[in-house]
Amino acid sequence: MIVGGYQISNILIAALLVSSVAGLGVSTDSFSGITDSMSNILPTGSVDSGNQTDQNNTNSQGDSDQNTGGQDSDQNNQGSGDGSSGDNTDTGQNTGSDNDTGTGTPTDGNNTQDVVNETEQTVNETTGNQTDGTVTNETEQTTGDNQTTTDGNETNTDTSDHISFFEPSEGYELNTSSLPASFSLLASISASNASYEVRMEGSIRLSGQLDGDKTLDKSLQVDSEGQHTLDIILFKDGSQLAKESRTFTVNLDGSSTTTTGFYIPGNLTAEEYSTLTLYDENGNTVSGKTIYLDGSSIGETDQYGQLEFLVPNKQEITLSTDSRQKTYQVHNYTDSSIDLSLSFAKKVYQGRTNTLTVTNNGAAVESAEVYANGVPKGSTNSSGQVKFTIPEESSITIKVNKNGSSDDETFTAEVPPIDVTFLNPDKGESIEDYKLEFDFNVELTESGTVTLSVEGSQVLQKSLGAGKTKITKKMEFVNSGTRQYTVTVDTSSETRTHSREFTTTQDMPPIDINITSPNSGESISNYKTTVDYSIRSPESFDYKVTVDGRELVDLGYPDGQLSKTTQANCLDSGSHTLTVEATGDQRGTTYSESVQFDTTESHPIADMVISGPSEGETVSSPFSVNYTVFTCTSMSFESRIEQSGSTVKTVQGGGQTLGAYSYIRSPTTEYDLSSGSYSLVLEANAGSTLTKSNSFEVN
Repeated sequence: MIVGGYQISNILIAALLVSSVAGLGVSTDSFSGITDSMSNILPTGSVDSGNQTDQNNTNSQGDSDQNTGGQDSDQNNQGSGDGSSGDNTDTGQNTGSDNDTGTGTPTDGNNTQDVVNETEQTVNETTGNQTDGTVTNETEQTTGDNQTTTDGNETNTDTSDHISFFEPSEGYELNTSSLPASFSLLASISASNASYEVRMEGSIRLSGQLDGDKTLDKSLQVDSEGQHTLDIILFKDGSQLAKESRTFTVNLDGSSTTTTGFYIPGNLTAEEYSTLTLYDENGNTVSGKTIYLDGSSIGETDQYGQLEFLVPNKQEITLSTDSRQKTYQVHNYTDSSIDLSLSFAKKVYQGRTNTLTVTNNGAAVESAEVYANGVPKGSTNSSGQVKFTIPEESSITIKVNKNGSSDDETFTAEVPPIDVTFLNPDKGESIEDYKLEFDFNVELTESGTVTLSVEGSQVLQKSLGAGKTKITKKMEFVNSGTRQYTVTVDTSSETRTHSREFTTTQDMPPIDINITSPNSGESISNYKTTVDYSIRSPESFDYKVTVDGRELVDLGYPDGQLSKTTQANCLDSGSHTLTVEATGDQRGTTYSESVQFDTTESHPIADMVISGPSEGETVSSPFSVNYTVFTCTSMSFESRIEQSGSTVKTVQGGGQTLGAYSYIRSPTTEYDLSSGSYSLVLEANAGSTLTKSNSFEVN
């Protein structure tokens, strides 16, 4: 190849091009957990989803609860109903395109953070197409110290779907001596909970997940000459959100293939010299040919078919001869008529979404490239606006380029008075369980209150001091489904509300009842039998144990599980049914388990047990009398102390009529008797008489 009168080796050019191919990497987000825990149970509902923006960080985890002088108030509520999909809202006054409503100082849109694991990969078309993608105990912990977190979690915000192409520019020409050759892709994309693909002639060259702003800065390869189309496409839920395309041309120089017409190495730059070479149909250079630029002669080609010329400060130029012409885009073109002005829609806070408006003498400037502290943030729309996340720095320099004209302006970004960072669950996350743990950070510049609601029901309220506080709350859900949760933070100067949705994919398991005694079909040679049973459940429950419909025990609402032994008394000989029944406190669903067994002995009138004085015991005055009576039928009952067959004391608790299956215990009364021999007598009468007595001595 001959350029400027010098012969350049094709091999050298090929080596330089091959060495310029850049590698690709993988970026991963990571976030930390929290130590506040609580638990509630709610039914299925559906929720609104908010738009958030991710910041990719790889930092260390760790931060304890930080709260000064706070009080906690939990409310266990059930929520239900169908929700709808929508945007998160902030309760604050502002202007711009954020969905913000309410009172207080100006605030921005949703301020949240998602965890996104993203893998990107580029491939050559010659090697195929590839695409990468991936009960209930409550504890709250707070400390009076304000700490600085290093967990790498940044605050995310609303995003709008947009694609801004920076390189290659429309009509770009890649001139190379060999193939494959590399070229640069530089673009800014933004969407919420979406995916993206970069395609060339329909083949996927780059792909990944997207939840917020992202800059694509990659080196791609092309393996054929001619015109090519590069597409960037955003997808969500299988539907296309946005698409932008660039058409560029790959030219092989005259030493490696037959070239007809103009050949210009690289791009044309305004007010810089460039050299063109003119070839005929056979690939031979053409000397002595007049070249016209926008219709005006700029000279003739020399003996090598070349002509050096000064590129004018115009957006595009047309080069021509008497038989051919071609139009070129000019880089770094400066439009002197543009006077850019920059303004934000609301107060500039670090880490929050804001909308920048670019105007020229009051008119909106479309397709202006915007940079914040040197990082591309996209290009303006037809209203001259672009929405992006403000860097977490106190000084923000905004640079705007439009047709070579640029403007730089520095803004002061304040620390937001309320900053909420969602850690778990991720926005729209599907959880393969019936329980989950809410996890989020709240950072305040003054004291305030945070409220967590699920499906419209408040489940946590906590008073916070200035500084950063980490909140964790455990919850369980009866049924699977998609739900909304909302975090609202109130201070004296601002109110912010953030909403998200998540899905649990499992229903709460049922109550499990297990009877281990008696065994089904067992025959028992007694009128009473021991009953062993256990109940396990993920929710609180009420339960009862019955024999032949007669309730033996009712212990209220055990939480989680129990294992118990009791006694079934007063059984007649024959067949009996033992049933253990439990009803869930939240679902209201009743589960039961039953066994059949037989007894071969019928019950007496009552079970009477004397535990003091025992048979033959010697006691000293004063002394106590202890007995228990469980009636098996309605009866009259007497209790007395006898000496030589005569009553000397009537014992309290006797002298009454007892109903069937009632239970009495002797009162705690002391008796004073002289030395001698005595008997404690218990007597039950239900048409027949049953007597129980113990003989004892008083010393």
